[in-house]
Amino acid sequence: MWFGLGAPKATPTGTIEALNKAVNASLAEPAVADRIRGLGAEPMIMSPRELDAFVVADTQRWASAVKFSGAKVD
Repeated sequence: MWFGLGAPKATPTGTIEALNKAVNASLAEPAVADRIRGLGAEPMIMSPRELDAFVVADTQRWASAVKFSGAKVD
């Protein structure tokens, strides 16, 4: 399981960069990182572009798994 922060498509680049910088700084704080790890997750510090690529890859991976499984929507 993972969590990411999103914003509307028309959000200015400067705003996205500022949010990314603030979130990554928080995730780098030892107390925050330790709390996240204590909840069974791993903090992943990345850029907006890296998050986009991660979401695309994860969606493709799970789409392949679902297709392979033969699962159908009821």
